[in-house]
Amino acid sequence: MFQGMFQNLQSSAIKKHMFEMLGERYGRNERFIERLIGQVNTKEDYEGLGVFLADIFESGFIRAVNQYKDQFAKMGMKVSIVPEEKPRDSSSRIFGHSEKSG
Repeated sequence: MFQGMFQNLQSSAIKKHMFEMLGERYGRNERFIERLIGQVNTKEDYEGLGVFLADIFESGFIRAVNQYKDQFAKMGMKVSIVPEEKPRDSSSRIFGHSEKSG
């Protein structure tokens, strides 16, 4: 019973995050997302999926930034990314809360 409740919470969190990430592209990926969610059976799977999605998002972001840097360099401009003064929690957890927040 508890595992079923946990899986329902996982499913909702994954769908919510994927919708926030994909926006209008969610619909065309919904069938695949549903199948993927069906394979997430344990807490470790759930957390691993979060790390995996964060890695994909981060690598895409870094690639895009580097492409823009190259374009600006061709125009004789140097681009640098400056972090926020107060960085957020840098863990790769994208689902749920950190251990600190409960």
